[in-house]
Amino acid sequence: MEGIEREKTRRLSLTKTQRHTEAGIELISLCQSFTEDGSLSEQEVLDLRKWLEENRTSDLPAIAFLTETVVKVLEDGKVTKDERLAVYKALEAVLPADIRKDAASRRRSVESEERNRQRESNEQEKQRKREERERNRALGSWNFMVAGVRHEGRPYIISKHVRPDDVAYLNRDRANKFSRHAVEVRANNGLIVGYVPEDYAQEIAPHLDEGCRHEAFFTKVLTGGQSPIPVVQAYLYGAGSSVAGSVSEADFPTRNGSVHSAASESHSAFPWKYIAIVGLVLLVLYLIL
Repeated sequence: MEGIEREKTRRLSLTKTQRHTEAGIELISLCQSFTEDGSLSEQEVLDLRKWLEENRTSDLPAIAFLTETVVKVLEDGKVTKDERLAVYKALEAVLPADIRKDAASRRRSVESEERNRQRESNEQEKQRKREERERNRALGSWNFMVAGVRHEGRPYIISKHVRPDDVAYLNRDRANKFSRHAVEVRANNGLIVGYVPEDYAQEIAPHLDEGCRHEAFFTKVLTGGQSPIPVVQAYLYGAGSSVAGSVSEADFPTRNGSVHSAASESHSAFPWKYIAIVGLVLLVLYLIL
């Protein structure tokens, strides 16, 4: 506090005569009580103010100095850690030298312990961040054109449900009879739009089998060929990853109550019944003609 610096030009500590007066004895006892644990609480600051108000008529310079210090600390209705420290040092300043030494020693001990705790806390936070960075480190990234997009009505699904920047989901198809590495690519509503190409699936599937999380999205949809082909950007992370947007199989969107029911819906999404009707009409016309 600036007040302490200004008061260094005159003596604040209690003289031998003052320390034996009634006010001096009470003040020393109060200071010893407040500085016993090396720090001040807000309640102790308030208790000190009350005592100072009760003894404001005393001619002890120490009382005037402490009153000025406490009034400044409490004028905004809040008592910060630094302000409590300033009041503690003000108490040190008014104590006789023999008592002041012990009070200052206890304060320095508390400050040292706080610094050590802060250093330990800082180290723990640094370690936590290092572990988080390692836990969230990408195991790999892949950019690919979705395979198998011409089958089971998928062109219709892609044209209707896939847009650039939409979330994509990679789902292991462990029952696939053509590839033991098969990985489905699903739209954000759970419908299958195709598969990860086999050469990439061989890299991705083992990670998914280990419970790794992934983040994927459609970057664009190629429309120049017979069928629209989505392009996917995918990242894989460890099972304990906390990367925002990363998912596990349990996080996939569902259709009709389950993830796997989405497959059946994708088959029915294309208007097969209309094709069947048209085919039947053509057959009848052929037979008639």
